[in-house]
Amino acid sequence: MRMERLKILKAFLEALRRSTGFNFNVNRFDHRLKLQKLVYIAKSLGVPKLEYDFNLYLRGPYSPELADDYYNLGEGAEISED
Repeated sequence: MRMERLKILKAFLEALRRSTGFNFNVNRFDHRLKLQKLVYIAKSLGVPKLEYDFNLYLRGPYSPELADDYYNLGEGAEISED
């Protein structure tokens, strides 16, 4: 399940990069904040497979699972293609 979520997040980030030029950098707070909001909006609009649960936080919607996943991607987590 987690590997599938990582593959979906990676594809979402690539789609953002291609369509908007947004190159996500896990080391930048503003990028992490923007990604939290973008995934929340996409999920709210019905984008399939974005299965993150969000809580209300100081700066808007926040998903701890999403944070874990993008930190793992930022650390170069291996994603199997099987």
